[in-house]
Amino acid sequence: MVPSSGAGAGSKDAGGQLATLTLEHSRTMKLGEGALYVRYSPTTRTDKLLVAVSLLDNTVKVFFEDTLKFFLSLYGHRLPVMSMDVSRDGTLLVTASSDKNVKIWGLDFGDCHRSMFAHEDSVMSVKFIGRTHMFCTAGKDGLLKIWDADRFRLVHECRGHYGEAWACQPSPSGTFLVTVGHDRSIRVWERSQEQVFVDMERERERDTAAD
Repeated sequence: MVPSSGAGAGSKDAGGQLATLTLEHSRTMKLGEGALYVRYSPTTRTDKLLVAVSLLDNTVKVFFEDTLKFFLSLYGHRLPVMSMDVSRDGTLLVTASSDKNVKIWGLDFGDCHRSMFAHEDSVMSVKFIGRTHMFCTAGKDGLLKIWDADRFRLVHECRGHYGEAWACQPSPSGTFLVTVGHDRSIRVWERSQEQVFVDMERERERDTAAD
């Protein structure tokens, strides 16, 4: 895949002048621990935008975006959270940690819906796919995995990287995924027309492990 050329740092306004994006610092909130990752929610059921921050004390703190007022504290991981994402409908937060687990949280009350052992090594990246409750994870074991956050189960596993997989990103439509890893490669995974039957996938994995 060849990236298309973009407009760069700015675009022309109605008068033909080059308009550039500028930023200015508006607010600061001090945290009690070092921060590793931050995620902005698209929306929530209460129409309040949220900011979730993972900290070195293995917790995730959630704040209201407009006031930075504390909302939720999520704890349960044994090692720091390396990545997290919020579902498009704002109801679920999924966290991925160095403790090899992913956790699915409800953003109404901060309850942990399920904790799942996800990879054989640190889980480096997690992203929801489109407007669904499906999400993908990439781990240091080199695998890309697809999960169902409603049924709490692994749907599909993809092998391709020759080393650690560091990040995954679905397309906005969810028709393909991109992963990057320690093997200095970018890998594109396209949705196929082949149906996946979860029970058959688990049986195939058990047979592979037995061999």
